[in-house]
Amino acid sequence: SHELRTPLTVIKGYVELLGKNQASEPTKTAEYYERIAHEIERMQSLINDLLLIAELEDQAPVAPEIINFSRDVSHLSNDLKTLQPMRPIETNIEPGILINISHNYAQQMLANIFSNLRRHTPEDSQVLINLVSSGNKAVMTISDAGSGLPEEVYKSGIQYFQRFDRSRSRESGGSGLGMTIMKRIIENANGLIELRKSQFGGLEIKITLPISRD
Repeated sequence: SHELRTPLTVIKGYVELLGKNQASEPTKTAEYYERIAHEIERMQSLINDLLLIAELEDQAPVAPEIINFSRDVSHLSNDLKTLQPMRPIETNIEPGILINISHNYAQQMLANIFSNLRRHTPEDSQVLINLVSSGNKAVMTISDAGSGLPEEVYKSGIQYFQRFDRSRSRESGGSGLGMTIMKRIIENANGLIELRKSQFGGLEIKITLPISRD
């Protein structure tokens, strides 16, 4: 509720200024409208994430599909290399790993991970992407050389609606619900997500999901 009230307060303030003609200069008027638009987008992002969480909590989840997880991880890895060519990226992706999950949810989960890498780690910091099969499990680890997370997070794991760094999500336009969404998607697919310090001193995300043999 606090995260929704904050942009509403900003929007209300600028609307009042515009209504009182306190933005007589065209440049000021444009600036106020730009701030209002930014806060509306932030609210929309938060509401969309809350709706997704509600959908994930539904007793009738979206039917899973058999997807080529290796291919999806490879596509996002290649996107990261293209968008941030200065970043040293090492990949070890075993081909042909299939998992049983909603493809839309898998895309959302991976998009959250790679978006966090782009937004919250320096563009020249190292990333290691590893995806292998281990018995009947697919194991993906993504390690970065960013600032990592507070030590207590590695001990307690992901708690619902937890924001690890409140200012970070506000500055980048995120809702702060990405980890909650990822955790619920993975749990719905009978998987597990773990957070720990990476070999580079940043964050390592380990995701384990059942392999589909169909």
